[in-house]
Amino acid sequence: YLITWHLPKKLFMGKSFFTLLLLCSFMQIRAQVDFSPALWQDIDSLLQKKTELKTLSGRVDELIPAAFKQGNYLAAARCFDYQLRLRDQLTEDSLYFYNSRTADSLLRLPSLPAEFKTALHLQMARRLIWFTRKGLRFNRILYERKDLPVNYAALSNAELLKLARQHFETGEKLAASLGSIPVSEIIWMSSDPLQFLFRPELYDIIISEQIQLLGNGYSYDNAFSQEGTTVLDYSPDEFISRIRSFTSTDSSKRFVLRLYAEWLEQHRQSPSTYYFIESLARRFCFEQTQLGSNNKDVWLTKYEQYLAGRIQSPYTPVKAYAVYQLCLIWNQQAKKYCPEFSYDYYSYRPNTSREFDTTWRYHGVKALQLFRNNYASLDSFTYLQNILSKME
Repeated sequence: YLITWHLPKKLFMGKSFFTLLLLCSFMQIRAQVDFSPALWQDIDSLLQKKTELKTLSGRVDELIPAAFKQGNYLAAARCFDYQLRLRDQLTEDSLYFYNSRTADSLLRLPSLPAEFKTALHLQMARRLIWFTRKGLRFNRILYERKDLPVNYAALSNAELLKLARQHFETGEKLAASLGSIPVSEIIWMSSDPLQFLFRPELYDIIISEQIQLLGNGYSYDNAFSQEGTTVLDYSPDEFISRIRSFTSTDSSKRFVLRLYAEWLEQHRQSPSTYYFIESLARRFCFEQTQLGSNNKDVWLTKYEQYLAGRIQSPYTPVKAYAVYQLCLIWNQQAKKYCPEFSYDYYSYRPNTSREFDTTWRYHGVKALQLFRNNYASLDSFTYLQNILSKME
């Protein structure tokens, strides 16, 4: 029914009783709906519990026209997201693409509000990528829908990923053109809202989702074998200047590095955010070395040295993130000291034959001391403090 909001005006000049009926239904929408955090929390809770989903679906359907009438397009987009998730839970798996038909159709209309359209592009991008990775319950041909504008299931996974990339790119362009939006109205779009140690804009959420979705995956090759450990030796500015030239046998990883470069460029005028994003990019590079490298310890040592240098950063998000990462590494290494943490997977019992490894004797102390010495730096990031406080 929402499509009628954007039909050409000449269609409303006719004598279509059906169109008139739809318009009258909008007139009956109650004046105001309070799209408050309490409302979203209630819906999220019911979705998580998976109770009364049909009733919840009807409730969400009623909220969509109300959001449009109030001009709250981000609330409408959030309701569309709920609607899609509910459809997926209430129908069989083969209706995966049929369930997203509304968003797919709306994106073909030229007059959608930019923030609403951006959210729909993100929704479709995710959906296409998820399909390439999900375990299908039926033969793939049963997911095909010839009654849709695009028969997505008939496309190859490579073609679906290409379409997803186009959705992301369009969404990022739209988001970059928008003004500042309150974080509370857009943070629901992020699958990992706690990753931002700065105030994110819609663009930040879209590109970070693209990085997260495309950056996952195992690679048997060390992504930076040609650069060697110098990838982690570079100063932040040198690393940023070279990031587009890093080599990798995995094309998706090379693309993710280009995305980091674009993200950095977007925040060049904000040093605190700029260098925090550099920290995220550097961590991504480090993680790739731990997947297929034969010299993991060498790379880990280099990363520890990099983090130790970042603790001296004048920018609070960069410093807090370095303290957090280094504490996690040292705390994990401390477990190697005590045999109690070693496990024999053949006997299903703790491995008591191992001796204490004194190499890691003081790593727990180092982690705790680092945390306490930099406690004040974490004051703005309570969730980091809460995680690290478990070491005490």
